[in-house]
Amino acid sequence: MDTAHNQNITRFFDALNPKIAGTVIAPDRPDTLIRVKESLDAGYFVGMLGDRVFERRQDNAMSIPGAPATFPAGPILLAAMMRCPVILFFGLYRGGNRYEIYFEHFADVIVLDRDRRAEEIQLWMQRYAERLEHYARLAPYNWFNFYPFWD
Repeated sequence: MDTAHNQNITRFFDALNPKIAGTVIAPDRPDTLIRVKESLDAGYFVGMLGDRVFERRQDNAMSIPGAPATFPAGPILLAAMMRCPVILFFGLYRGGNRYEIYFEHFADVIVLDRDRRAEEIQLWMQRYAERLEHYARLAPYNWFNFYPFWD
């Protein structure tokens, strides 16, 4: 998790449960992939945002056809490296303190053929974009957090 992105919310969550705060794996550190692998091997879930490309990671993004949108390739690449199952998570705000929560099986394992890697990543990202579209259609006004997303 990029804890520098919103330091106020990070401090809030850390105060709620300091034990969980210690399990946060920061991106772009020398030990990030090792900590992810150790966590998966220990039976933990590892969560990533699949819908945002950070400015410093533009080189690790691909555009999805249709209404062109750029998504990070990192979650697909990481899942392929770790050979772990992938579960999508969506939370739809329904007013007040109510959310509809969805967990959805996405893949038992993602295997990328070295000779067709870019093409296969594109296919997985297209599948993800289709699932995101499904939930966006269920709650079209929930996606206010999609800052200027489409060009």
